[in-house]
Amino acid sequence: MRIKILPKLAALLLFISSPVWAEYRVVMEPSPPFQFIVDNELRGPVALSVRAKFQAANLTARFEMYPWNRAYNLAATEKNVFISNIARTPERENLFKWIGVVHSFNFALISINELIIAEELDDVRPYTIAVQRNDIAHNYLKKMGFSEDKNLFVTADITESWRLLNKLKVDFVVEDIDIIDVMARDYLTEGKTVAHRLLLPEMRFDTWLAANPSISDQTIQSLTQLFEQP
Repeated sequence: MRIKILPKLAALLLFISSPVWAEYRVVMEPSPPFQFIVDNELRGPVALSVRAKFQAANLTARFEMYPWNRAYNLAATEKNVFISNIARTPERENLFKWIGVVHSFNFALISINELIIAEELDDVRPYTIAVQRNDIAHNYLKKMGFSEDKNLFVTADITESWRLLNKLKVDFVVEDIDIIDVMARDYLTEGKTVAHRLLLPEMRFDTWLAANPSISDQTIQSLTQLFEQP
């Protein structure tokens, strides 16, 4: 099935399979095929697994999808908000309560330009890389000396990044190696293929379900126990 994400997501709030009233909110970014929407229905194994955990814990939650930067800021600043699929970094450690691992990622730089030769990160400095605003790849590349005024093109979400790659507006995107072929099938037009995959060893990590610190320890524990079950 070809994944279709609604356009102009940065301007939209999408309520997905949500009760009229809910005690909690779970925010996430569109990240196909792990979490996305089709016809206003929540899809993807990560999103559905997280929703199942809330149901098992008898917690009512409204699932909302935003561009990454907005989702992150909501979870960091507003009460009773969870965020799904977030990397646990030292900078974020004290900003959230951490519940359980939802997925593992292994990222690489992806290009469709056969003329590019890139064997290490320094080789891609002359080229442009699409990154989602303030996500883990954006922050990592800035730490490595990349910047918006030279070689980073900031987008709202990964689907926009792939569309720019397809149009040759950027030279690289950062993507999980396990889903490169799926994303290429869904976002590259006929005749275009992935030509380069440069692994980023420092961009291999787990992602978590995390919570705003306002959420009670009892609620956190009820969910944590479900994640710890075999």
